[in-house]
Amino acid sequence: MFSGHDTNVAPTLWFLNLTTAECLEDKFRNSSKKYLSCEDGPDFAASLTFELWNSANPIVKIQYNGKYVNICERNSTECSYSEWKSRI
Repeated sequence: MFSGHDTNVAPTLWFLNLTTAECLEDKFRNSSKKYLSCEDGPDFAASLTFELWNSANPIVKIQYNGKYVNICERNSTECSYSEWKSRI
């Protein structure tokens, strides 16, 4: 689990490609453009949870404010541990 202030959580969301300035601006302007991941900036008591699911093929999942989000730049809430490790 990652705990911090909005000044720590927001850059982490950007680093993980869970949001971008462009998608947030489009949301603000009510654009119909779709993004794979476009999470809002951290509100009060935001949480970012990293999960390692240990199975025959370990996978990583991330919850942002209690909701699983797309990771590894595809429409999936799961990423193999080996791919995750190479990306990080």
